[in-house]
Amino acid sequence: MIKLAAMDLDGTLLNERSALSERSINALRACEARGVRMVLASGRGFESARIFARQAGLESPIICANGTRVEASPFGPTLMEDIIPEELGRFTADAMFASGIHFVCYARGVNYRVHIHDKARGNMPAPSPDGPGYTLRLCDDEREMFEKGALCAYKFVAFARGEEMHALHLLREKLERETNAAVSSSWYDNVEVLAHGAGKGKALRFLADRYGLARDEIMAFGDQMNDMDMLGEAGWPVAMGNAVEELKAVSRLTAPTNREDGVACVLEKYVLGGEAG
Repeated sequence: MIKLAAMDLDGTLLNERSALSERSINALRACEARGVRMVLASGRGFESARIFARQAGLESPIICANGTRVEASPFGPTLMEDIIPEELGRFTADAMFASGIHFVCYARGVNYRVHIHDKARGNMPAPSPDGPGYTLRLCDDEREMFEKGALCAYKFVAFARGEEMHALHLLREKLERETNAAVSSSWYDNVEVLAHGAGKGKALRFLADRYGLARDEIMAFGDQMNDMDMLGEAGWPVAMGNAVEELKAVSRLTAPTNREDGVACVLEKYVLGGEAG
């Protein structure tokens, strides 16, 4: 039987409007009511990811910031953190400033958004703060980044479009060549940087060990390459119909697309219907 299902948000559980459908909410609630942990596993920060957990009425753990933070529930407490080491944080911040493209440093309770002054280009995702203690810092001051953000970062993510894509590719090559960071992407237009070995897979393995779960008791859903290690920790890896081909190649199942409530379809059949038992 499936006892835990972990699912990415954007491009996976959320539809094309970045929203939870009624069908998805019903499936999540029904699974949790049966004792199956419904774990949201997102690149988003906790303050953003918990909005959807609360909307669905879930009480399960949340994996956020691409696996570098694990919360016991939408209301905490924090179970695990994977902070980027100071030297790597400073190197990454320096490389991203030098690239000239927009980036965000995710830290506890704070998002440092850099180069936000050029709003017209629309490269930066909209913030979704939720709850006390969350702060959005518009940080063009390199000193502030190096003295605060780079010392306690969960992750860095750089965004680019159009002519900036070349700079993004060069940035990724530099980080992969000169550091031991975990470098990945949650979409074609970004590069994400975590501590070495960090990721959704490590976070899912942490939860599996905490709850004494075997691989065959775990299902995981994803659509992009930053979901690859998470699917690798699950006995039931599920790629969305809209997923990249590399993910589909290693998955046990391919769900319908996120536009078609693919996560709900699989949960209804294999968890609520018992076909994975």
